[in-house]
Amino acid sequence: MLGGLLVPTACGDSSAGNDDAPLCGGGSAFDSGIPDYPAAAETIDEATFASAYVKAYCDAMQSCCEAAQVAFGRSGCEAAAQAELETFEGRGAAQFDPSTGAQCIAGLKWFGEVCPVMGAIAVLGPAMICGGVYVGTLPAGAPCSSRTQCQPPEGGTAMCLPIVAGGPSVCVTVTSDRGPGETCTRYSEATAEYRGCVEGYECDEATGVCKAECRGGLGANCQSQACAAGLRCDLGTYRCVAVSVPGGPCSSDLDCWDTCSDGVCRIELSAKSCYSGR
Repeated sequence: MLGGLLVPTACGDSSAGNDDAPLCGGGSAFDSGIPDYPAAAETIDEATFASAYVKAYCDAMQSCCEAAQVAFGRSGCEAAAQAELETFEGRGAAQFDPSTGAQCIAGLKWFGEVCPVMGAIAVLGPAMICGGVYVGTLPAGAPCSSRTQCQPPEGGTAMCLPIVAGGPSVCVTVTSDRGPGETCTRYSEATAEYRGCVEGYECDEATGVCKAECRGGLGANCQSQACAAGLRCDLGTYRCVAVSVPGGPCSSDLDCWDTCSDGVCRIELSAKSCYSGR
């Protein structure tokens, strides 16, 4: 089973990262079959968010469970999703962010589409994409004890971190909006902010500008670079090879998005995960 979730990883692991990352590492183009991550064009109010979250979450889980051929308990899922809403970080103590709320719903719908392709690792998605729905009002550099006290910048996120080892925590903003050739920073102590690069680019520490984040295509050498979306680095040949989708052939879990069983990639989900048993 592959570790991580849609995150560019080091050689030897799979990357379902960014389909648009330049294939400047050689090899040929490859269609991963993974739907593009959506951009939420609208906002959503807090009252509507609650019911939309429960529906989107359970629709996504139902897609995963059906792909795994495990019975799905809709009522159990809805009860669990409703209970999870009550524990959202910052709820009741911070402001609801209409834009992040809308992105959360769009992301959950996307996971429902992705799970039949990628398998159960998509189940990790809801917790990862719905953080930051409740946000604070403190500006960058202000003392803090929780990230929900901090106000994120437009199109970015906020964290509560010590800027020096052992020092007090302050609000730190993170924005990934710098384009090719534009100035970027890992961290600025003066402004308490990170200014990162847009998808497909990374901040060159030597020059301080955004450069292409190369990915190796099908058949590319992957000893010193990551592979493109839907590919993994074969440690026997150090070449980028395709990850098998559920139902495809395999010899080990490394060949699959999820699990290899009896020479076939499968989606591994329990009845408990599908709210239909223990």
